[in-house]
Amino acid sequence: MIITSSLGFFDSILYLSPFTAVLNLYIICFGIIAILLENKEYFLTKKYRDIIKTEARFLDKPYGRAAFYFFVGILLVAKGGLLGLLVGLYTSFIGAVIFNGSKTAYDTLDRLRTDQYTEAQVKEKFYEFDRDKSGSLDAAELAALCKALGSTLSRRELESALFLLDKNEDGQISFDEFFNWYQGKDNYLN
Repeated sequence: MIITSSLGFFDSILYLSPFTAVLNLYIICFGIIAILLENKEYFLTKKYRDIIKTEARFLDKPYGRAAFYFFVGILLVAKGGLLGLLVGLYTSFIGAVIFNGSKTAYDTLDRLRTDQYTEAQVKEKFYEFDRDKSGSLDAAELAALCKALGSTLSRRELESALFLLDKNEDGQISFDEFFNWYQGKDNYLN
C-alpha cells in the first residue's frame, strides 16, 4: 500500500495531478497508521496508545479497525490502475476478515455468559487454567478456559477476544478483567 502510493505520488507530481497526489499522500499516511496499529507494542509507547484511545477510539476496537481497512481498500480501488485495484481488494478483504473474526469472537464470548456460573465457579475455572500460576491468563490459557466453558475460539477469534478483554494491554487477562466482562460490568464494545 505504501509502496504503490509512493510511486503513484511521484507519478502524479510528474503529470501535475494534485488530486491524485493528495489521495496518494492520504493512502501513504493510512498505510503507516496500519503498520503502527498492527505492531503497536513495538512502535508506540503507552502515551501514544492512550492518544489513539481518546482521539481515534474507533481504531482501538476490532470493528473500527475493520472499517478502517475497508475504507482504505476502497480508496485504493478508487485511485485506479491494476495494482491499486489488487491492493485495494486485498486491503478490503483484510477488513472483512477482521470484521468476521470480531463478530465471531463477540458471539462466542457472549455464549459463555449464557451459562451463568457463580463467581466462585468462574474463579475456580479461571485459576484451574492459569497453568503458570501468574494470576492471569495468556492466549493459550484463555483458549483452554473458553473451551472448558463450552466455547471454542479459532486463532483469529482468540486474537479478537484478547483484544476485547485485555483492558490494561499487558497481553494477559486478569481475573478482574475476565469477571467484569463476564458479569457485563465492562462493556467491551466501547
